[in-house]
Amino acid sequence: MLKFIGYTFILTGAIALILTGFQFYRMNIQSDELLEEVKTMLAEAKNDYGEGGNPAEITDSSEEANTNGDAIHEEPITEGKLIGVLRIPAIDLEVSIAEGTNPQELKSGVGHEPGSSLPGEGRQVFLAGHNDSTFRRAGELKKGDALVIETRQGTFTYYMYKHDIVHESETDVITPGDSETLVLMTCYPFTGWGSPTERYLIYAKPK
Repeated sequence: MLKFIGYTFILTGAIALILTGFQFYRMNIQSDELLEEVKTMLAEAKNDYGEGGNPAEITDSSEEANTNGDAIHEEPITEGKLIGVLRIPAIDLEVSIAEGTNPQELKSGVGHEPGSSLPGEGRQVFLAGHNDSTFRRAGELKKGDALVIETRQGTFTYYMYKHDIVHESETDVITPGDSETLVLMTCYPFTGWGSPTERYLIYAKPK
């Protein structure tokens, strides 16, 4: 009887492990598909600009950056719409960015908080991602590491200058601000277990 119970536990554990592995594999496939889709979108946008490609890289919150950002609203941005790619070389991350931070948007990529600005608008850009997938290595980032966002409007490079850990109730971290700033948020700690009540924030800005 005890042997049967033992085998039952082993079998249950094995099934749970297989299902977890399958879900992780499926999520990676979906993430890759979304990334390819947004890359195609960006390539088409570059063709639309002609031989010159996309606009020049914007690395500060100058008037040029703000003017460039205004063009982002040429098309309505609805929740779920792919808007760009986030690249963080230091942790070998390249992932799609979708509008919205609902589970659907965060399932296979990074979500853009609708209440925040878009790159080039001269205010806070707020992105969120899961701590057990997209941002599981966020804690490895250091001051000075580059975070690059590519949209149809151009390439925007930010550099990390600090991180913070706050309680989930501290929603005032989402603020328009008065300068171009990128904020990444994920749950903390980076275990993916349970329902974490703390949030890990990374702050970056153009040079």
